[in-house]
Amino acid sequence: MCTPKKKCLMGAAQIPPSTDKIEALQKLLQARSDTAHRVATRRSYRDPQKFYDCWWGTFNSFLETDANIHHCILEAVKEKIENGGLNLDKDGFSTNSNITIDKINSLIKGRPDMGTVKAVILHRTVSSNYPGSWMKAKTKSKGAHFYIDKDGTTYQTASTKKSVAHLYNSSKQMYPQYYKVLVNTNTIGIEVIGSYVKGEWEELTPRQIEAVILLVDQLKDEYHLTDENIYPHEKVQKKTKGEGQTVLDAINRH
Repeated sequence: MCTPKKKCLMGAAQIPPSTDKIEALQKLLQARSDTAHRVATRRSYRDPQKFYDCWWGTFNSFLETDANIHHCILEAVKEKIENGGLNLDKDGFSTNSNITIDKINSLIKGRPDMGTVKAVILHRTVSSNYPGSWMKAKTKSKGAHFYIDKDGTTYQTASTKKSVAHLYNSSKQMYPQYYKVLVNTNTIGIEVIGSYVKGEWEELTPRQIEAVILLVDQLKDEYHLTDENIYPHEKVQKKTKGEGQTVLDAINRH
């Protein structure tokens, strides 16, 4: 079995109390991943699948020996939720420290104002990086209010006071029970960076999971929503299976 010796293991108790908990836990996860990579490399696997299997098995063995690491991350994330909401400024942009403002003006140009927010829609970008997704949204004037990059950075690209085109307003695209019920003027869109290759969605990184949990909690608090108001994109309209569900599953597992 591809597992390192116990001396390679790092425990959550090693985190210095003076450091930011989320940052420290993220570094801990990265250290585990790096060690797993070295274990697989030492075994000189030339077969990419065997290399990946060894890395994944080693990484998971770390988490199994210290099962509370994700619980610690979640508790740290919860502690960082600021005043129960987005703390919006007069223009509809969050002032929270976990959200970086990166406006895409074309997303809201000529768009209707938002009404009462009824739901949050979870999307995937079908791309491997944020800059590419940003440019695509700018060029096509379609995207979401928020983007979450692989390093956990949360970007707000559009004011929450304006609607953006992240849902099709068409009876051919929307499932009947959601047609004219969930629309662009009453939903907030979140895009999570991730590719779709050979019928499989890219797994969320640990930092993306933390960021999604925090943002969704802030949106729920801001708009008085519940878990029932959080929808995978493909649940409300005809899209690729597993798109938003991969995000929701990651949230629910933690």
